[in-house]
Amino acid sequence: MQALETMHYSTAIEKRDRALLAFVILTGARDGAVASARIKHIDLTEQSFYQNARDVNTKFSKTFTTYFFSEGEESYH
Repeated sequence: MQALETMHYSTAIEKRDRALLAFVILTGARDGAVASARIKHIDLTEQSFYQNARDVNTKFSKTFTTYFFSEGEESYH
C-alpha cells in the first residue's frame, strides 16, 4: 500500500491512476482482466469483481469472482 500512499491525486488522471492501482491491489486481478472489465462486473455492495470469461479476459478463460481484500480502516481517498 506504500505505492498508493505516495501517489498524487490532485488531477482527474492522477485519481484514475490511483484508483486503478488500488483496484488491482484489492482484487488481485490480472492485467488482462482489469483492462477488459466493465462497470457491470463490479459489485460494491458485495465488494466483488465478477470475472465472466465471456466478457473479461481471464487466465484459461475461467469465470470466477474475486472479492476485495480488506485493508482495514485506512482511507485512500
